[in-house]
Amino acid sequence: MSINYPQLILMGAGMSRRFGVLKQLDVLEACGNSLPEFIIDDAISAGFERICIVVRKEILQAMESFYAPRFGHRVDLRFVCQTLDDLVDTSILHTRTKPWGTAHAVLAARKYIDAPFATANSDDYYGPAAFKTLYTSLASNHDKDKFFLMGYKLMNTLSPFGPVSRALCTHNGSQLDTLVEHTRLQQEHSEVISLDEQNKKIASFTGDELVSMNLYGLSPQFLDYAETLFSEFLNDARGNLEEKEFLLPGVIQQMITENRATVDLLSCEEQWFGMTYPQDRPYVEKNLLALKKQGMYADI
Repeated sequence: MSINYPQLILMGAGMSRRFGVLKQLDVLEACGNSLPEFIIDDAISAGFERICIVVRKEILQAMESFYAPRFGHRVDLRFVCQTLDDLVDTSILHTRTKPWGTAHAVLAARKYIDAPFATANSDDYYGPAAFKTLYTSLASNHDKDKFFLMGYKLMNTLSPFGPVSRALCTHNGSQLDTLVEHTRLQQEHSEVISLDEQNKKIASFTGDELVSMNLYGLSPQFLDYAETLFSEFLNDARGNLEEKEFLLPGVIQQMITENRATVDLLSCEEQWFGMTYPQDRPYVEKNLLALKKQGMYADI
């Protein structure tokens, strides 16, 4: 197995606070599978031969017991723990319990990354074509400074049950210009509004804008720069380290700003859906069951 083949980093260390149960291990009864099983199956079908799942130490054994028997014979499957003390002076931790964020999750897998790699959330359904497009882009790319982002239409990534966090893209053709994180987006009538922490509207959008769902294609050079930025993040966040998160869009935006990377904005016609709130579960379950009835996902 060539180490030059793209690999996938699946981020599954979240605490599912809003959802109520661990989404990573939540089996949807109607289809008999967890959501990450569909993501992993799509990645394998696209060509990814190595997948590393990032988890918390508290759920490592449960994740290994669940996913290794299902996929260990189909792909080089590894697990790595995202811990609060990784790259962190433990004296500053105080009472923080939640992981540091998506960019730190990628850094947690750094010892396994030796080739171009994709990143994905474990609670988002991206669709098989998205992984195929991203794999092909990574496998054919010879420019270590070129990254990729699969964009999804904002209106199609909302939950009717509460606000969501998304990074909005501005772009010039297929070239990504900026990524701006909005932490509380929700639909209001015919538009999408962004709220601040006091629920005051700070921006509005048509809903046709493209957003990041953390389906990126990156090169190993991302890691050294992200590690440097994480150190700066810790210094800047002192005094508010309980809630601040070190996120992928912020690192990638900084690399664009400093001309360290360019990002090609990819798109596909896949339907996205995900589980943010417990009320999202029936809709996701219904859609995944329908896909299985169409003959997709025969291997899970």
